[in-house]
Amino acid sequence: MIDSKLLEIAAQYDAMNAELLKPETAADPAALKRLGKELAQIEPVVTAWRDIQEIRKELAEALEMRDSGDEEIHDMAQDEVRKLETRETELVGSLHVLLLPRDPNDERA
Repeated sequence: MIDSKLLEIAAQYDAMNAELLKPETAADPAALKRLGKELAQIEPVVTAWRDIQEIRKELAEALEMRDSGDEEIHDMAQDEVRKLETRETELVGSLHVLLLPRDPNDERA
């Protein structure tokens, strides 16, 4: 459920970046301001989610290496697994904070 929502946010982010590249958008200061503001709000979420996806890919590779049978590779991979799991936990925590509803009063400043 949350992954599908994050995929949707990432797609929205990519679409807004593509919109910024259009000449008609570049000529419209109001559109630039609106898109810039929207991008600034969702960019940290998209970055964190994409980082989590990359960490998970690396983690799967490290787990595969850990199970290789070579003791030296197993030990190195085990260290990498621990580091990646720690980083994943940190990123997931950050993402949860980023997904909290914003205070409408924050916009007044």
